[in-house]
Amino acid sequence: MQERIKQIPVRLLEIWKKYSKKQRIIIISVVSSVICALLLLIFLLGRTEYVELIELEDTKTASQAIEILKENGIAYQLKDDGVTVLVDDTKKTEAKLLIADSEIASKAKLSLEQLLNNDMSTTNYDKQTKLHLYYQGDLEELLKKQEGIDDARISYLPSDKRSSILEQEKEISCSIFLTINNKFKKSSAEAIAITVANSLGNETTNKVKVIDQYGNLLYNGPEDEESEYTNKNLEFRQAVLADYTERVVRFGLMNGFDYVEPSFALDINFDKTTEEIREYFAGEGLEQGLYQTYQKISSENKGSNGDIPGTDSNTDTDYYIQTEESGKSSYDELNITYLPSEKLTKTLKGWGLVNVDTSKVAIALKRVKDIKEEDLKLLGLLDDTTFEEYVLNNSEPKQLEVSKEYYTLFANATGLNENNISLIMWEVPNFIGAPKSDVNWQLILEIILAALILGLLIFVVFRGMAPVEVTEIEPELSVEQLLATTKENQSLDDIEFSEKSETRRMIEKFVDENPEAVANLLRNWLTDGWG
Repeated sequence: MQERIKQIPVRLLEIWKKYSKKQRIIIISVVSSVICALLLLIFLLGRTEYVELIELEDTKTASQAIEILKENGIAYQLKDDGVTVLVDDTKKTEAKLLIADSEIASKAKLSLEQLLNNDMSTTNYDKQTKLHLYYQGDLEELLKKQEGIDDARISYLPSDKRSSILEQEKEISCSIFLTINNKFKKSSAEAIAITVANSLGNETTNKVKVIDQYGNLLYNGPEDEESEYTNKNLEFRQAVLADYTERVVRFGLMNGFDYVEPSFALDINFDKTTEEIREYFAGEGLEQGLYQTYQKISSENKGSNGDIPGTDSNTDTDYYIQTEESGKSSYDELNITYLPSEKLTKTLKGWGLVNVDTSKVAIALKRVKDIKEEDLKLLGLLDDTTFEEYVLNNSEPKQLEVSKEYYTLFANATGLNENNISLIMWEVPNFIGAPKSDVNWQLILEIILAALILGLLIFVVFRGMAPVEVTEIEPELSVEQLLATTKENQSLDDIEFSEKSETRRMIEKFVDENPEAVANLLRNWLTDGWG
C-alpha cells in the first residue's frame, strides 16, 4: 500500500510530462480560475450580516455590552452614535440572552442576593434604602408585564414617615414614568397609582403622579365628584363611539368596501334620574299586615248615696244597711297600628342611553378597483398613449350612486333612524403595472460561478483521461540517401527510355511517393540556406 502511495507522485509527474507546453498553460489557467472562483464564492456566502441588537443609554453602557460580546466571541459593530450595537445575525439570539443576564439589562433593579448581603457596618438606613430599591425594581417589572406598557420607571425618595411618635405618618411622594403604546387604556392609570401607593404604604393616592413618554399627565391624584362624573361620562362616550365605529367598519368591509370611515354625532343621555316605587300588601291569608303598635285601655267606676250635707251626720251613729248603688260606669279603648308588607324599587333611568331618533352618522365608503396594464393593452386603451400618461389622466376617484338598500342596511346595523344616515361612495382606481422580473443578480452570479467551476473541473478530468497522441518524427534524409533508396526500390520494368534524364525521373517518382519527406527536405534546405 505504501509503495502505491509513493508511486502516485511519480505517475502524476509522468502524466504531466506527457502534456505539451500549451496544454500545461491551459491546465494552470483553469486551476487558477477555479481557485479564484471558489474564493469569491466563499467570500459572498460567508460574509457577516450585522443587525441591530440594542440601543443603550450612554457610551459607558455600550462599552460594557461590547466587552460581554468580546468575551463570548460574538462579532459586533458599533454605529456612529456610539450607543447602538450591531451583531452577527446568526448570533443575535445568543447575544440577547447574554445582555439579558448581565447587569446592563437590570442595573436599576436590586437583586435579592444584594438585598440580603449585609454586614456589621450596614446601618438600618442602608437596609431600608436597599429594601426600597428592591421593591422599586420589582414594581417596575410588574408594570412592564401589563398590556399597553413597554417600559416603566418608578421614582421616589424613601424617608421617615413621621418625625416623632405622636406625629401622624406622612405619605411618600412618588412619580411613575410609563412608555405606553396604543393598547394602553387611560383608566388603567388610576389602578397603577393605587397599586404603587399601596406598595409604598400610602393610604391614599394624593402623592402619586403618573406620566407617559409624551409628557401627558395620566393621573394626578383623586378627583372631586364632579370631575369624576365628567371623566366617566367622557370615557363612556368614547367607549360607545368606539363600539358604533367598529360595527359600521366591520359591516362595511363585509359588504365588499375597502375603506369605511364613519363620523358619529351621538346623542347620549347622561342625566341621572332615579325612580322609586313603593308597594304595600298584606301577608298571605291576612286582611291586614302585622302589628306595629297595640294599645288597649279599660276603666270602670261605681257610686253610692250620701248623708245630709254638713255636720249633722257626724254626731249620731246609725246602723242602716245600704241596699242599692247610686251609679256605675265603664270605659274601653283599643289603638292598633298595622305594619303592611312593603316593596321598594329604585331604578336609575336614562343614563348612558343613545337617543336613536336624534343621533346622526355620516359614512364615507371607498371601493378600490384594480386596473392592470395588461388589461388596458388588450382593450386597446394604450394604443395612442403610455401607461404612465393613462394613469395620470384617470387617477381621480369617481363618485358612485348610493342605492337605498345601503341606507337600510346601515340603519339596521347601528339602530339609528334611516333618515339620520348620510352615505357617500367613491370608486378609487388602483393601477397595476406590468410585472417586472425581480432578478436576484447575486444568486444568478453564484449559480454562474458554480456552473463554471463544475464545467472547468469536468474539462480538466476528461482532458486528463484522454489518450495522448505521440507523433514520431521521421529522420531527415540527405539527397544521396533518398536517391539510393529510390534506386534500390525501383525495378527495371519501370525504367522507360524517353527524353527525360534518369535522375529527373527518379526525383519525380520520389516526390510522388514521398511528399512528406520532400517537404522536410525542402524545409532543411531553406533553413540551411538562410541560416
